[in-house]
Amino acid sequence: MRWEVCFYQTARGDSPIEDFLNALPAKAKAKCVAYLEQLEEHGFQLPRAFIAKVRGPIWELRPEWAGTEY
Repeated sequence: MRWEVCFYQTARGDSPIEDFLNALPAKAKAKCVAYLEQLEEHGFQLPRAFIAKVRGPIWELRPEWAGTEY
Protein backbone atom coordinates (compact mmCIF):
# COMPACT_ATOMS: atom_id res chain seq x y z
CA MET A 1 0.00 0.00 0.00
CA ARG A 2 1.39 3.38 -0.99
CA TRP A 3 1.00 6.32 1.40
CA GLU A 4 0.54 9.99 0.55
CA VAL A 5 2.56 12.60 2.42
CA CYS A 6 0.66 15.88 2.89
CA PHE A 7 2.26 18.99 4.29
CA TYR A 8 0.49 21.17 6.86
CA GLN A 9 -0.82 24.46 5.52
CA THR A 10 -1.90 27.49 7.52
CA ALA A 11 -5.26 29.16 6.98
CA ARG A 12 -3.44 31.60 4.66
CA GLY A 13 -2.09 28.72 2.58
CA ASP A 14 1.49 28.93 3.82
CA SER A 15 3.37 25.65 4.21
CA PRO A 16 6.00 25.87 6.96
CA ILE A 17 7.51 22.48 6.06
CA GLU A 18 7.93 23.48 2.41
CA ASP A 19 9.59 26.72 3.55
CA PHE A 20 11.87 24.70 5.86
CA LEU A 21 12.83 22.22 3.12
CA ASN A 22 13.44 24.98 0.58
CA ALA A 23 15.79 26.78 3.01
CA LEU A 24 18.01 23.71 3.50
CA PRO A 25 21.31 23.15 1.67
CA ALA A 26 20.72 21.09 -1.48
CA LYS A 27 22.15 17.82 -0.14
CA ALA A 28 20.27 18.05 3.16
CA LYS A 29 17.05 18.79 1.30
CA ALA A 30 17.64 15.82 -1.01
CA LYS A 31 18.12 13.54 2.02
CA CYS A 32 14.90 14.78 3.65
CA VAL A 33 12.94 14.36 0.41
CA ALA A 34 14.34 10.84 0.00
CA TYR A 35 13.10 9.97 3.52
CA LEU A 36 9.65 11.35 2.66
CA GLU A 37 9.62 9.21 -0.50
CA GLN A 38 10.56 6.14 1.56
CA LEU A 39 7.70 6.94 3.95
CA GLU A 40 5.28 7.12 1.02
CA GLU A 41 6.49 3.76 -0.25
CA HIS A 42 6.84 1.80 3.01
CA GLY A 43 4.80 3.63 5.67
CA PHE A 44 5.49 2.59 9.25
CA GLN A 45 7.45 -0.45 8.08
CA LEU A 46 10.62 1.62 7.76
CA PRO A 47 13.53 0.70 10.05
CA ARG A 48 14.15 2.72 13.21
CA ALA A 49 17.02 4.54 11.49
CA PHE A 50 14.33 6.21 9.31
CA ILE A 51 11.32 6.62 11.60
CA ALA A 52 10.51 6.47 15.31
CA LYS A 53 7.35 6.78 17.39
CA VAL A 54 7.45 9.83 19.65
CA ARG A 55 4.24 9.13 21.61
CA GLY A 56 0.62 8.33 20.87
CA PRO A 57 -0.08 8.92 17.18
CA ILE A 58 2.99 11.16 16.73
CA TRP A 59 5.93 9.81 14.71
CA GLU A 60 9.12 11.43 13.45
CA LEU A 61 11.25 10.98 10.37
CA ARG A 62 14.92 10.91 11.29
CA PRO A 63 16.99 12.22 8.34
CA GLU A 64 20.55 13.21 9.17
CA TRP A 65 23.07 14.96 6.96
CA ALA A 66 26.63 15.97 7.86
CA GLY A 67 26.02 15.48 11.57
CA THR A 68 22.76 17.46 11.70
CA GLU A 69 19.43 15.78 12.38
CA TYR A 70 16.59 17.30 10.42
